[in-house]
Amino acid sequence: MKNQSDFLDKILFFVEKLQKEDRWKSKVGNSLLYWEIGRLISQEINNKKAMLVRREIIKDLSYELVKRYGEGFGYEQLLQMELFFVDFPEIEIMSDLSKGLTWDHFREWLLLDDKPHCDYFAEMCKK
Repeated sequence: MKNQSDFLDKILFFVEKLQKEDRWKSKVGNSLLYWEIGRLISQEINNKKAMLVRREIIKDLSYELVKRYGEGFGYEQLLQMELFFVDFPEIEIMSDLSKGLTWDHFREWLLLDDKPHCDYFAEMCKK
């Protein structure tokens, strides 16, 4: 990871952009925010050196985000956001599903291990 401050700045920029657009409290905006944070975590903490200190990086990031935006950005929540991106790497699919699902639905979905069940659930959500 290049610089932890740059990493935080990227996330803060995205949160503040959604706040200005008054979209982060909507289902789609909320999902988009969490997906984007998950994407940044997944992509930024991908080299061997960063992986060794991954826990500390995410804890530091969580500390800063909780201080600014509240408990919804705790350590475990950031890990869930990363998993959200990993499970839904295509923004179009996530965006379509987020029109009918809340963040709580997605968090439950992340616990499912049965791929066919997930695919069926996704098709049902689109209808």
